[in-house]
Amino acid sequence: MNYLKNVRGALQTVYSSKKYYLISFIAGIIIFSLNSMIRNYKLLLNQFSFNLLYNLILGTFTSFATSMWISLIIIAILTGMIVAFTIFLISRQINSSGVPMSISSILIAIVAPACPSCAVSLFGVVGLGSLIAYLPFKGEELGPLAILLLAISLGYLSKKVVTTTCEIKNKKIKKD
Repeated sequence: MNYLKNVRGALQTVYSSKKYYLISFIAGIIIFSLNSMIRNYKLLLNQFSFNLLYNLILGTFTSFATSMWISLIIIAILTGMIVAFTIFLISRQINSSGVPMSISSILIAIVAPACPSCAVSLFGVVGLGSLIAYLPFKGEELGPLAILLLAISLGYLSKKVVTTTCEIKNKKIKKD
């Protein structure tokens, strides 16, 4: 129950600013599109065109079983939310501490908690695609697993968003 309370509070806090809706939407679209691009990377490398890319992305709805593309949409939505939460936390940290962060640390912070589904999709690219054939449901169990991992990550980030801290004031010590 505390999990849902944290997530609801974090959603209200983060999405009180409209820019995080846009961030979530763009991140979700990228994750959804990456799925088609990774599955068809050889074709895209040999015959790239934006028309081909567009048709491959739209073809996701017809080439997947209904359960698979629903799972992909849920993964894209959760990933978008996690990216928005992460950017919110990073910007809050920068604003409160005044410590500049490097681009690489921001990218690591965004990608690390946000994309277990990307890691699963990369199996085929790195030659582990046949591993899916040995799974009992031929890889369909990876979608719910990715959703579970993303939900756990969302809960973790939600707790960080709703946690309040007090500002520490510097006391000046008088020297005698």
